[in-house]
Amino acid sequence: MSKFPNPPGSYRQTSRDITFMPNEEIPGCYILSASCQRVDGSWAPSSMLFGIMNNDGRLEWNPQENKGADYHYPEVEEGLPAGTYLLSSEEVSIIDNRGEGRAPYTLTAIAKNKRGGYERASLDYDIANCDGRLVFNPKYGC
Repeated sequence: MSKFPNPPGSYRQTSRDITFMPNEEIPGCYILSASCQRVDGSWAPSSMLFGIMNNDGRLEWNPQENKGADYHYPEVEEGLPAGTYLLSSEEVSIIDNRGEGRAPYTLTAIAKNKRGGYERASLDYDIANCDGRLVFNPKYGC
């Protein structure tokens, strides 16, 4: 198991040389980079900030969340997207919705809220290659 496996997403079908690593400038955030195929068949380098957080029992896309210089990145299970949500969530899983006419993936978890309780949470998403650009997309398609 890699400490930071490449996150699930449709981008993997039309991208190569994929790397995924912690962002040294924004602790708690990651950088996803790849060479992405354009519609015309050429290849373009692309990078994006990546981050999923637990906001009071809700899973949210937040690639700018800064956890401070002493932040330690949690190890990520293969097949799950990385993010700070892992530090305050249990029973984390990814549902593959491809072919169902909706967001290709749904991240689910039991996420801790500010009152100390837990709530069932989910986030529909895809990381897509949109004509040579990596983008976070909560819906299907570019």
